[in-house]
Amino acid sequence: RFILITKNSDIGKLLSLIREELYLTQEELGDEIGFSRSRIAEIENMHDDTLPLETLYRLYYLANTLKQNIAMNEIVKSEANELFNICDSKITQLIRDRYNGKEKKLDNDMKQYLRIYNN
Repeated sequence: RFILITKNSDIGKLLSLIREELYLTQEELGDEIGFSRSRIAEIENMHDDTLPLETLYRLYYLANTLKQNIAMNEIVKSEANELFNICDSKITQLIRDRYNGKEKKLDNDMKQYLRIYNN
């Protein structure tokens, strides 16, 4: 299991803002992306500075879905775009570190994961 050590307070704040804009409880958001209510609370409050790759992927997928939804209001789209960009850069960094510059493997890994979540 690969974990990126980083300051993630921006991710937690953005997730909280998005959730509140969508009028979702932590439990409802958790159900949407496969996390428990306590995991959503933990991410929003960021009691630690670690985020597993799987968590980043799920947040990336959530942000990507929200920012592409034409019915979504502009505030949520903006926050989702920012969350998407943060997660995207962290995922890319983590996978690059994992494969030490083996770009073909990196690209295949990302495509495989995104294919799972886009079906």
